Amino acid sequence: MRLSELTNYARERHHIEELHKWREMPELSVLVSPASGKWIALLMRERDAGGRIRERCDLKYSAFCELPARDYLTQGFRMPGWLGVRFGAETERAFLLHVFDLAVEEEAEKVEGYYRETAIPGRSEFPARIEAIYACEDFLSAARAMEDYEDDCPFAGTVPLYQPEYRDLTPNELRGYFTWRAALRRGEVSPHCDAFVYLYLSELMLGVGAATAAEALDCMDAFASAYFSAGYGSEALQRNFKNWRFEYAVLNRVDAARVWAYENPALRHWDEALTVLREPEKQSDEVVFAALAEFGGKKLTEARSVKGLGDKAAFYYAAIWRSCAPLLFAACFGNMRMRAWKPFSDAPRLRALCENAGQDFSYQLNELRSFAATGNGFTEYSYLRQQFDSKRFFAFLKEADTALRVRFLRGKASKDMSATQDIALQEAFSRAFASCEATEAAQKLAAVPVRREKLADIRAAAEITTAALLTEAETGAEREELRRRDAQKLPAKEDSSLAELINGADCKQADGAFVQVEAAECSEAAEHRKLCANDVSRRGESAACAEAAESSSCAVDKQGNQGASRHSEKFCEAAASATPAELANRGETEQTDKAGRTEILDALECRCLAALLRGESVRAELRAAHCLTSLFAERVNEKLYERFQDICLEAEGEELFLVPDYREELETLLRETEK
Repeated sequence: MRLSELTNYARERHHIEELHKWREMPELSVLVSPASGKWIALLMRERDAGGRIRERCDLKYSAFCELPARDYLTQGFRMPGWLGVRFGAETERAFLLHVFDLAVEEEAEKVEGYYRETAIPGRSEFPARIEAIYACEDFLSAARAMEDYEDDCPFAGTVPLYQPEYRDLTPNELRGYFTWRAALRRGEVSPHCDAFVYLYLSELMLGVGAATAAEALDCMDAFASAYFSAGYGSEALQRNFKNWRFEYAVLNRVDAARVWAYENPALRHWDEALTVLREPEKQSDEVVFAALAEFGGKKLTEARSVKGLGDKAAFYYAAIWRSCAPLLFAACFGNMRMRAWKPFSDAPRLRALCENAGQDFSYQLNELRSFAATGNGFTEYSYLRQQFDSKRFFAFLKEADTALRVRFLRGKASKDMSATQDIALQEAFSRAFASCEATEAAQKLAAVPVRREKLADIRAAAEITTAALLTEAETGAEREELRRRDAQKLPAKEDSSLAELINGADCKQADGAFVQVEAAECSEAAEHRKLCANDVSRRGESAACAEAAESSSCAVDKQGNQGASRHSEKFCEAAASATPAELANRGETEQTDKAGRTEILDALECRCLAALLRGESVRAELRAAHCLTSLFAERVNEKLYERFQDICLEAEGEELFLVPDYREELETLLRETEK
């Protein structure tokens, strides 16, 4: 006996169609009970080591232990607790089909209130069109014959059938369906069994009740908004409706803007994020950061660099990805590939739509996803989720987080991270940081208001300030001397930063302004002498301080020179008065402070980490120590931050979890602690 004989018998006897539910595993298919909508058989066609096809089946029948022993009967191959059947020359056809009938009947009896009425022979009071429907050859011919039929005989019961045909329903059930459909077409929506909804949706997709594909989609959208939004219909029905509506729109080449709303939200977000990351130069910083977060999740949104940079995080991460995209996009997401696309694989009566599409079918949904017809069916051309290298992408996010913290948040990379850094990525980071700094500098310069028409007012104010600051002693010969010296300094000041701020305007400095500039130079010189004195004092060479101070002194006018000189001499005297013993004590104090800041794990923390590495819970241990889980995780993360530059423990309620990336490092750390 062959497996095809069983499927043919199921179709003819019980109106059960073979359903291929997995695109990736075409060798597997199922038979679904018309009463409960659940699987009753799993069919397998697999090749053995010699290349021959082995046909097997798992049958859902609880009383299989009571069956007579047969060589081709065994335990379920893939479904535990089911009956396993091997098909071959020794398989008895009559016996197996009888067992299949028992399995179908057993599943139907599990449905509460399952009852199928039967007509009394010789007595019929049903409309002639209802009786004529049983003579139709297929579903489409029956649907077209009953397209305009209306009835007034409601049916309050439930039809426990999955995707039934008209001939699967009793006359009263058929009259109840056409009564419900007539009310639905008038806008009167009422809940009913899923079997009626499957019939109505199938009619629309096959062109019964709608002249065009756009009109059929309008009817389906109106039905979904009124029926499903009210909470009617099972989850399986709503899921099948969404898949069928999308496949129907694609096969009928409906406008892509409308089909985009029908696409699976997960696939839509995947395509949108990939479109942004493939060409990040065309997108804003916020859009690029959101696309990275679509794949990175909490590893990006909860990174320390994102929290530390705040609103600037999107700006820096977008710049980094734009610099790294040529290196990483193909490595993380692969290339576009073709795979089989099987529309309406679980709706046999709708497969006529695939034939109507034609061999020249081609449809472009977006830049990254398209569909086309081939000799054996349809293909889909897109980026596959199986190609996404999440490990490589998360490694990039971790390196970017470390680079941002080191450069902008005064962090530092761990030894392990420094040893595994990608040179090409580091170069890309450097280019991104240079671009960010140039952009920020340009933004700051553009934010400075420079008004050339105000220069005259600035000069006038400078003259007034100069006149107010001049003393009597600076009048006469001394004032002339100051002006002569200022005139000599003027050419050197033309290229100063002040001239750049006024866009290179040829502005003459007032006398008071030069006095202020010289005072600032004196302050800088004094600060420089202070640093030199401190540096020399640490080496115990106080004599060199006077030489450094004397060599770095600048020539200023009378009052400014005297004040600055007295200021620097005080710093030199303070540095020279420090003895070598005091300097040594200062060095030891600094080393002690550094050692004190180095935290180590205590006994409780070591025991808890060891237990977590073994996969055990530490709730009782922490409760005995009167320690909160969140505080414990925060304390351990703070102590080990110098080593990992990241958190290694996560707390959820009263449970602790190790970050998998640092499992080996924690084991090494505990071994070192034990030594």
